[in-house]
Amino acid sequence: MDDLFDDEDSVSIKYEPTPMQNRLLKILYLDDVDADYVKKNLKISDSELENLVNQLLEIGLIEYTSDDEVELTNEGIYYIVNRDLDLF
Repeated sequence: MDDLFDDEDSVSIKYEPTPMQNRLLKILYLDDVDADYVKKNLKISDSELENLVNQLLEIGLIEYTSDDEVELTNEGIYYIVNRDLDLF
């Protein structure tokens, strides 16, 4: 949480994910899904999904668990849980 959050007790982050990044984070938080589901749900192309994933990897909210699978990092989970993102 060193780089993304101002401090451990704060939900204030140095980088505010875009609305589309937030939507992807919510999807990853709520369910184990594949790329086709994400692309269909977000109405985006392969390249747009790749860009979103790369951006979220760069800021540390997701990480690769295999060559083609990502999951939320602890920081990503902290961000989702402590933000009002209308999860349900």
